Amino acid sequence: MAHTITVAGTITAITSDKDAGPIEHRWVAAFLKGSVQVVIALPGGYLIPFLKAMPTTISGVLAGLAMLNLFLGAFEVAFSSSSKFKVVAFFAFIIAFSNIQIFSIGAPVWALLIGIIVSFIFERANVKSFLNPVSVKYEIE
Repeated sequence: MAHTITVAGTITAITSDKDAGPIEHRWVAAFLKGSVQVVIALPGGYLIPFLKAMPTTISGVLAGLAMLNLFLGAFEVAFSSSSKFKVVAFFAFIIAFSNIQIFSIGAPVWALLIGIIVSFIFERANVKSFLNPVSVKYEIE
């Protein structure tokens, strides 16, 4: 059940996009997705004992391999040549990866806070352009 909940938003976004084809036939993708999930879920009860018997190291490696493409995509976006806030992305990643805990506050919160501070120090121009976007001026003729 939880797997269905976690992919529901993603699948909805994919099947609702204009690239999914004509709007009249997009229901086919949703039907096929549901059918495949039911077929995969049927033997799921029999597979659980095998998955529980698997060493945690192997399941961790499999989870890491499953997330590798997402991880590489995030790095590509964060550190591409057209991206702003590269220094902040690096600092936030290192702090979040360090898993530090200060005053019982976890690393993700510290990564965000220190990332904001670093952006104000090292990338002031990017912060100014982000906070004050260029406004469009209309001339009346």
